[in-house]
Amino acid sequence: GEPGRRGRLSRTLFAQRDKRPNSGARATGTTSDEERTAEEARCAMPPKQVDVSGEESQGLLSRHPDDDLETASKHDAHDRNSEAAGDKARRSGLLAALLYGSTSITITFFNKAVFFVWHFDYPVSISLLQVIMSLLLFAGLHLHGTVALPTISLRMMTTAAPLAIFWCLNVLSGIFTLQYMSIPMFSTLRRLTTLIVLIGEHVLLRKYATRPVWIAVLVMTLGALVAGFSDLDFNPIGYMCVTINNLCTAAYLLLIQVTKRDLQVSNLQLLFLMNLCSLPFLLVLFLFFDAQLVWEYPHLHNLYFMAVLFSSCVQAFVLNYATFLCTTLNSGVTTSITGQMSKLVTMTVGLFIFVNHTYSNMTLVGLFVGLISSFWYAYIKFAEGRSGG
Repeated sequence: GEPGRRGRLSRTLFAQRDKRPNSGARATGTTSDEERTAEEARCAMPPKQVDVSGEESQGLLSRHPDDDLETASKHDAHDRNSEAAGDKARRSGLLAALLYGSTSITITFFNKAVFFVWHFDYPVSISLLQVIMSLLLFAGLHLHGTVALPTISLRMMTTAAPLAIFWCLNVLSGIFTLQYMSIPMFSTLRRLTTLIVLIGEHVLLRKYATRPVWIAVLVMTLGALVAGFSDLDFNPIGYMCVTINNLCTAAYLLLIQVTKRDLQVSNLQLLFLMNLCSLPFLLVLFLFFDAQLVWEYPHLHNLYFMAVLFSSCVQAFVLNYATFLCTTLNSGVTTSITGQMSKLVTMTVGLFIFVNHTYSNMTLVGLFVGLISSFWYAYIKFAEGRSGG
């Protein structure tokens, strides 16, 4: 019955319990043998060089030689794109320099014609007309949708004001100088600007020129000094004006880079702000000094005179934009050197057209030295650009 079944079940459980130690001993012995075998196998295996995770090992196992070719192709494409971008930037800088140089030549002759041929000796009026013409052109370009003008704020105006002031002083002193100095001598002494800009970029903008650039600029400065000391038509007013003009030009070129960096605007927008800030300053000067005299000018309604004056105003707009473009794409020193190289034409033509000045042999030597050093600088910058310097 039931008691008999319970007794047999108890005896069976006790018997299994008695067998467990022997089974555990055999299992323990077997496990120890397996561990020793596994340890010997591990010692015999070569050490692993790289420990990678499961996903990385799966990726390494699944790599194909074509993947390496694809990666190399991508690197080559990136290098080609970088090289193409560098070539495009160099071409843009070269075109900006050519635009600036050519406009600098033509506007010099037009301004000289205004004074020498038409005897319109009112620099403030010319500068005011150039600013008004520039603002009208900006308004037309904005209405056409070509140029997006910035939203005017007090911060923008105060930041752009120093640039506008030095631009006005630069233009006025340059126009005044042309009344008292020949074009070749003016062009030669203007090379002193390059040395001032080079020092300013070194101190203010932390742009460090190479030794060949310094040597070329110093030789250029030496040529200008030689030509100046041997000038047979020395005029103290003209030399004072050209010194002021050099300082204002250097400050103007340096402030272009600083103001553009601070305001984060385009070249055209910065040019618009500069003209807008210059308008009140020039308008006040015009009302105090030129208004009555200009109204009485005898050729005021002459169509030929108006055509020359209008051409000068349009070229001033192009020249200012080319100056901004060349300075931001290249540097202030390159813009200054480009301006000096453009004087090759003005010096040569000016020697024969505006013949109301005399030149000594030493003056011509100084002109030649300054000209050669300008081409030397251009070659140095070209070589540095090709080598990535």
